[in-house]
Amino acid sequence: MLAREAAAAGLAGRAEESGRLADLGSDEVGTIVQRRLRGLGEQAAAVARAAAVAGERAGPDDLVALSGLGEQETRTAVALLIDAGVLEQGGRSFVHPLVRAAVTATIPRGERARLHGLTAERLRARGARATEVAAHRLLAEPAGDPEAVADLREAAGVAAGEGAVETAVELLRRAVQEPPAADDRADVEIELGELELRAELPDGVPRLRRALEDGPTGDRAARARAALAFVLVHTDPRAALDEAERARAETTDRGLRLRLEALELEALTFVDALDTDRVARMRAGAEDASPSSVMLSYLALESSCAGRTPEETIGLVGRATADGTLDADVGPASSTWNLLTHALRFAEDAEGCRRLLEDGEARMRRDGLRLAGLFVNQSWGYWHRDFGSVATGAARAQLGLDAVRGLGLDVTAPALAAITAENLVLLDRTEDAASTVDVPLGAAEGTYVEPYVLSARALVRAHLRRTADAEADLRRVIAAGDVRGWTSPLTTRGRLRLAELLATHGDRDEARELAEHDVAVARAAGTPGALGAALRVRARTLEGDERVEALRESVDVLAPGPMAMEHGWALLDLGGALRRRGSRSDARDVLRVALDRAAGAESVLLARLVREELEAAGARPRRERLSGVESLTPSERRVAELAAEGLSNREIAETLWVTRKTVEHHLGHAYGKLGISSRTGLPAALGLVATG
Repeated sequence: MLAREAAAAGLAGRAEESGRLADLGSDEVGTIVQRRLRGLGEQAAAVARAAAVAGERAGPDDLVALSGLGEQETRTAVALLIDAGVLEQGGRSFVHPLVRAAVTATIPRGERARLHGLTAERLRARGARATEVAAHRLLAEPAGDPEAVADLREAAGVAAGEGAVETAVELLRRAVQEPPAADDRADVEIELGELELRAELPDGVPRLRRALEDGPTGDRAARARAALAFVLVHTDPRAALDEAERARAETTDRGLRLRLEALELEALTFVDALDTDRVARMRAGAEDASPSSVMLSYLALESSCAGRTPEETIGLVGRATADGTLDADVGPASSTWNLLTHALRFAEDAEGCRRLLEDGEARMRRDGLRLAGLFVNQSWGYWHRDFGSVATGAARAQLGLDAVRGLGLDVTAPALAAITAENLVLLDRTEDAASTVDVPLGAAEGTYVEPYVLSARALVRAHLRRTADAEADLRRVIAAGDVRGWTSPLTTRGRLRLAELLATHGDRDEARELAEHDVAVARAAGTPGALGAALRVRARTLEGDERVEALRESVDVLAPGPMAMEHGWALLDLGGALRRRGSRSDARDVLRVALDRAAGAESVLLARLVREELEAAGARPRRERLSGVESLTPSERRVAELAAEGLSNREIAETLWVTRKTVEHHLGHAYGKLGISSRTGLPAALGLVATG
């Protein structure tokens, strides 16, 4: 039919006529279809409407039932519709989707809902999949049908299991409208509230509160309280603790109890005023012969922050993750998982931390755990600051910060702001870092995240030469860490940063005392990254050959480890010390290695300072290559390689967890450096295919 109308309109099928054909479809097909159906009679129109609603899987008996005609009348109508070019041969499908849409548009709303309801009932009777049945239930009128509620709930479970959380929410909202029977209503409301929270929708919290007002008990109430506590731990940790404790007393479900234990420990860990209770709980956990995977996670965190050996921390992490319950029942959408990644990072287990992050990210994508993105991005931000690319770290942290601000999670937002600012400083974007973190603490004050935010803010203030403000922040960081028993140098970097600040401004005695504290802790623990960092800062309190030797030890300790950025800073200081001692040639050799470290970590700040020192040492520091594969930054190369593999900008952004704008930015730079104009030239330019 559409083809005949196109011909009548003088279209010959040329490519340049595609827009005219679309206009014909959108503007004229409806009129054409209505005219043709009127000419075929009401029975044919009724069958056409039935076919439009029931879809291609409808059989003759479905058309009979939905049209209300007899079998012979239905067969006759189908034949007329085929002859008229409305239906394909066989009578199961329309000749074009536009034709089906035009027929659907002719059906009055109430009639269309009735037909969808009948279709759902017929599909259910013959055992169709719940998702297929529910597609029609969504479009039928609510009728208080328990079978409709069951279909919608089952389909929502399938959608949620496949990560389609928004679809699951839509299905359960329709189930609530049905409505469910009185005995089932609370369950449906709680299921919906949980999914709304998972999808970051604002209706979830008030829905769950209303559900609890109805007085549910047992596992039903515990699930609602657990979902509420999950959100409250980021806005009101005390209230979260109350909800979690009440829920644990109400449930016997093992997985739910583990999730609630995680929420309790998260709340206890976050609020400084609850530290006495936290210490008691941790002491009991340490004495337990078989602690849960959640308790083991917090024992690992405590071990790493207290400056114990990496072997102890990594062993606890291994036990926490061994039986799979932490992943299955708690998962990456939780502070518990987030803190476990930091425990591995403090233990300087870069690869172990990366694997845990990648596993959590895979789970997040598979299950549609949007809120997990906040934790994943924050953890990646810190991982890249310490072990990877600060450009990627800044991008990941900024994504998390944007999301958490949009959700109004007042306790969590400063934590994302802190690591965003840290990476921005290393990108030599101090003003941007200041606008991100140099603000009042707000809801973060008196919480676990306060020392991290203060440390980041002090770093920014020190670079802005606001020395007194930076010093005040860092003294608060150290005091907070001492209360919690945090002696590990790299937990908050408070002593290291204060020592460096004091040494720079002349108070070398206190600076040396602070640095020597961290040197002793790191030597006892056997953490080379922390030791190298502490030795570098301690060297700033020394002069002449003593400084050079201390810096050589720092460089040697850091060289084999994963902390490339820290190694770069030690090399920079050593190069400067050698130059000032008169060993300019040796200084240049050291500084060239420092420049490589800066390039690998993509730290614009470190690279700038190294070049300045090289120039002072009489060298002409190499400039960044302006063209060719070697000129690409690590981020540009990674984006270009994924584009060469055929991924779209959206797919690249999802793979690397950056924005599409970031992908476009990196690709534009890559094209210019490689001398190409589009992604079709990437494989050859990157050497991924033979060019000869």
